Amino acid sequence: MHIRFVNFVNLDKDTLLTVLKWRNRDDIRVKMINQEIISESSHLKFCLSLKDRKDCIYYMALVDGVPSGVINYVKLNYEELSGEYGLYSIDTRPGIGAVLGQIAITNYFETLKFKTLNIEVLENNLNAKQYNEVCLGFKDPVFISDEYQILNDKIGAFHYVMTDKDWNSNIKSRYERTMKRLSYVFED
Repeated sequence: MHIRFVNFVNLDKDTLLTVLKWRNRDDIRVKMINQEIISESSHLKFCLSLKDRKDCIYYMALVDGVPSGVINYVKLNYEELSGEYGLYSIDTRPGIGAVLGQIAITNYFETLKFKTLNIEVLENNLNAKQYNEVCLGFKDPVFISDEYQILNDKIGAFHYVMTDKDWNSNIKSRYERTMKRLSYVFED
């Protein structure tokens, strides 16, 4: 299995619009903090802004040449070496989401050399909660109730933190078997 992560700044307009269609799908959008439908013009403007930004990086993932999802690193703080990551997979093949997540986290700690990784999971997204705990090794979330106003509802969120110490002592070795079965490249 070979996975390419192509930076949004290197995608052509048609591909960016394909990514927007994925993001605006009901089954994807309902799991996000921003559940509004994003217009083409707003999306393209945002993607263009990524060329000048250092606080976030977005990648389209292609698994064996098949467009499979998006990973992002946001709220990147280069002084504290902290940030957040997000992922969505449109690929229905078993295990693809777990592989994408493990590669994203490996890249975060091993290549970007950050020290603290944060994620948020909405309380109604129990699949993502289980995925992050079982597949990716996050643990001991802090729950904040009614944290977000989404559409007409107040929704809580689980907050997870993984440090470079967690990564080096527990998580990295859990990912090794997966990493040995595949090749991947991040194209900036």
